Amino acid sequence: MARTFMIFRHYVRRAALDPIGLLMLLAFPIGLIILNYIVMNNPYLLENLPLGDGGEDFVPDITGAAIAIMLMFQFFGGSYMNDWIYEDFRSDRRWRLFSAPISQNGIIFSALIASWIVSILQGSIIMVVSGIFLGANWGNIWMPVLTVLIVSAMSQFMYILIALLTSKKKTTEAIASVIIFAMMIAGGFFFNLGVENSFIDFIEGLYTPLTLAVGAIANSGAIVSDISRAMRDVGILSAVLVVLATVTAFVGRRRKI
Repeated sequence: MARTFMIFRHYVRRAALDPIGLLMLLAFPIGLIILNYIVMNNPYLLENLPLGDGGEDFVPDITGAAIAIMLMFQFFGGSYMNDWIYEDFRSDRRWRLFSAPISQNGIIFSALIASWIVSILQGSIIMVVSGIFLGANWGNIWMPVLTVLIVSAMSQFMYILIALLTSKKKTTEAIASVIIFAMMIAGGFFFNLGVENSFIDFIEGLYTPLTLAVGAIANSGAIVSDISRAMRDVGILSAVLVVLATVTAFVGRRRKI
């Protein structure tokens, strides 16, 4: 157990000292939320920028922006695990790493948990900063926390599964990015501009893990109070997580990292 904890601590430290990861998964989303806050509190920008439905129908909502941005970047949280897969487990470094007095599965599991926890901490920091300094309302705090736990875990398994099916780091990153951006499009991140188009309406009506996660937090009191719907969204997310973890474990038995 002590040796497993040492490996876990090693990966947590690597993630905490990774400047690119801290910039892209913590500083950048906070910056985007601050930018949204500035725009939403500037009458001139609200009047002249093509936001929402445009003009007088647009209602500034920093809470909605904070929820969407935080969750969007949570889906990139598995990139830590992806880096370690290729830097440690698929390089010459693996021979030294796997010679340690701990099983290979124990090392991989420690890295997975470390990546998961670091991602959760980053999401939590974003919630605290946006709530205290920008006035974002996170509703019943247990629902955002539970949602972040699930979404971060989904991100880990998504990256691992893609890595198991590919052989190059850039390919894994590209496929994961396409999946995440597809969820953003389906959630109306790009097309929610009051455009009447049957295809866009169809895409925006799809349920994805991202839209379910946003709905879970939004309906928990952050924007509206509909606990039954929030619990439904969390339940579906949990089921998707179980399926994703099961598929990843199945593939992992046949295609070693």
